Amino acid sequence: MAGVKRLSWKIAGFWFAIHLLAWGTGFVWGAAADLTVFLLVRPSLPPPWRWLPPSDNYQLLYYSLLSLLVVSLVLARWKVENRDRLFISAGMFYWLMAVVSFVVVEVLGEREGPRRDLGELAFISFYVASAGVMTTVVIFFLAYAIVSGSSLLYRRLFHS
Repeated sequence: MAGVKRLSWKIAGFWFAIHLLAWGTGFVWGAAADLTVFLLVRPSLPPPWRWLPPSDNYQLLYYSLLSLLVVSLVLARWKVENRDRLFISAGMFYWLMAVVSFVVVEVLGEREGPRRDLGELAFISFYVASAGVMTTVVIFFLAYAIVSGSSLLYRRLFHS
């Protein structure tokens, strides 16, 4: 195993925290994407979805997780060596969990009335998950531009 560089415990813990935040953000995003259906079927869902508090507004929970994820990704931009792999895998975790969460709410929720067919469910879950990931990517790049620009301005003003 010559040439293989191992991650330190701090960096590995940071990777784990970012993936956990991506998982949690995708979980909330996918579950609450169709909020009326989620609130209707929440008691009949499996335990992780049932544990979400009954509320008609999940914005505070979602935006708290999203802001922690974006701040962690901005910090990882400077501190982590394989940051591109980290961003791609965190995005995949977010996307996959949003798809799974949306599909579980739609399929396993016991409710009356018409249900979506398989093609419509696949299209909407893909759209919902992709919209969440793209929103996170745009917010990340805006935050990174603001932080990088302000640190560059600070260096030019006070360290020249």
